[in-house]
Amino acid sequence: MKEKLGEYQIFGSKDSIDYDVMVFVDHIGNKQESHERVANFDKILSELYPDKPLNCNLAIVKYGIVTEVFKGTADEVNNMLCLTYDLHEQKHKLKITRLIGRDIDLKKLRTARVLLSFLSRTKHRPEIKKALKSDFIEKLKVLSDLDLSKIRDLGSRNVKWEDYLKVMSFQLGQTLALMDGIELYSKKEIGDKYPELKSMLSREGENLGALEVMKLMFVAHCSEELSDMETLIEEEKTPKLDELDIIKEKRNNNIVLTDEENYILHKHLYNVDIEYRYNYDTMINKYIKKQ
Repeated sequence: MKEKLGEYQIFGSKDSIDYDVMVFVDHIGNKQESHERVANFDKILSELYPDKPLNCNLAIVKYGIVTEVFKGTADEVNNMLCLTYDLHEQKHKLKITRLIGRDIDLKKLRTARVLLSFLSRTKHRPEIKKALKSDFIEKLKVLSDLDLSKIRDLGSRNVKWEDYLKVMSFQLGQTLALMDGIELYSKKEIGDKYPELKSMLSREGENLGALEVMKLMFVAHCSEELSDMETLIEEEKTPKLDELDIIKEKRNNNIVLTDEENYILHKHLYNVDIEYRYNYDTMINKYIKKQ
């Protein structure tokens, strides 16, 4: 018996050529099981959204944040769902209640792997294959030696050229921005920050020189920060649950709170009220002074 579709959310760029859909589930099994579930949800959702291809994913949400995801990382998916919710017409309410801190080191590690993977069938396959099995330092070394402005043949990899340019541009732009403390989750946002990538993000042209410059910037920034990284091996951490979120969730589910939990909740609500009144009074005073 096929699994029924529950709550889901469309996310990502507003002008995407497909629908990126996150289906919320109670558990995520092994890789094969997850692929089968995704295929099932793709089929169900294609009847609801027949105008564009579908790209489904699976996520578990606990206490208002993503704690586990099939494809991607929980921290990135959590914030992307939250920040791109309003870009699409939705069938369900937003399940994410707050943004969470990003694991920037993990993003750097994943980006290096993604960039190399797209080039793994080119004439550089031997050194890339070795780097993919090695640590971050070796990946950076191989990336540094590659010249993206001169690569025009992806070999036997079954990827359209314009899709390759789009993914490389998106990953490099998103990661460089994150290293500067800026979270970007749509092609428009990345294109506005890095105009030289716009044509490739929209699959309308190419600027291989710009792609090479962005890659060099990525390698340089990562190399400078190597000594500050906790690990050089890709390893995802489970997002930390906030005590207040857990208490709120219990209250929403009509679970009786302990005296201590009630104290924490009321203290938070009181502080929020004080902060709101302070900001409101400050705003009014500034307005009066302008008159």
